[in-house]
Amino acid sequence: MAKWKIRKEIEIEWEDEFDSAHFLFFDYESKCRRLHGHNWNVKVVIRGFVNRNGVVFDFNHLKEIVKEFDHRTFIPKRAIKEITGDGWLVAETSHGEMLKLRRANVVIIPYDNVTSEFLAQYWVERIIEKDEGNLTYVKVCIEEDPRSKACVEAIKE
Repeated sequence: MAKWKIRKEIEIEWEDEFDSAHFLFFDYESKCRRLHGHNWNVKVVIRGFVNRNGVVFDFNHLKEIVKEFDHRTFIPKRAIKEITGDGWLVAETSHGEMLKLRRANVVIIPYDNVTSEFLAQYWVERIIEKDEGNLTYVKVCIEEDPRSKACVEAIKE
């Protein structure tokens, strides 16, 4: 009879969706340079060891990111022209259009563009911030529609 050894490293998966708007900076003409929205889907795979609470990672941390992102406008850091003292943000699109948005309705993405690739990277970084030392692997896939996705992986060295 075969002898089994149960691995201590555990893999968890989680998936959710959020609705948000963005625009892209491209050095060529594209309809995606205009402000538009998506019904984004996010898929997360995390590997690690159970922490003192008996979980690899608290799914509530992921739900908090979705809550922060849902029904917001993503603005890349480079597009910000002004954040006013009375709660407004002014941004310039790649077409030179000026947008004035309530700061509370905006998520500032700390990259020069708000692509699926950068959103997936941002999610990975946000998850790693919550690592209690027990995580070994994080993968995030962001789908802007069923045909298009970007995935970013991080492995603890």
